[in-house]
Amino acid sequence: MPLLSDDDLRTVVQTRESQDDTLVRSYGDAAQQVVEDIVGPIHDPDNPRSMTYTLDGGWGAVLLPDPIQSVTSVTVDGAVSTGWVVNRNAGVVYAPDSGTFVGGRGSVVVVAVVGRDRTEKLWLAAMEEFRYLWSVGRRAARPGQLAAPIDGDAWQPSGFAVPRRVIELCGADERIPGIA
Repeated sequence: MPLLSDDDLRTVVQTRESQDDTLVRSYGDAAQQVVEDIVGPIHDPDNPRSMTYTLDGGWGAVLLPDPIQSVTSVTVDGAVSTGWVVNRNAGVVYAPDSGTFVGGRGSVVVVAVVGRDRTEKLWLAAMEEFRYLWSVGRRAARPGQLAAPIDGDAWQPSGFAVPRRVIELCGADERIPGIA
């Protein structure tokens, strides 16, 4: 199930008709992709995303780059490993018995169900991004000119202009680079 339902999207564009459903849905999917670019994958219990990570061994733990729901399996040097411990919130898988994973480049393969829990703030961020994309996409520009960006936009790695409000709503969940 997408983060934004068709009814959510129709509320923003103020239509009950299904005349533009394909177009509206594509804007909704784009809005979710922008939010996921900021916070990482968002977990969908109806359609869980499984990812395989190949990581270097030689340490007592491996760090996954995405938020995780659960770890399905860990393979070390081609052999199935058991007894590992997962810190779901930190995205860390610890080696069994406080030991270390066998050293070597790419020696640890972790299969995990990934995704940050859905929150109201992330839903609202996606709604705000959808509203922004819809309004900019529907804004008329003169021939040969691009529509001018709205003040307060920020550029994200995905290449989209994102209103600061969306970044604020993503808040503590964001994983975009910044200055300390």
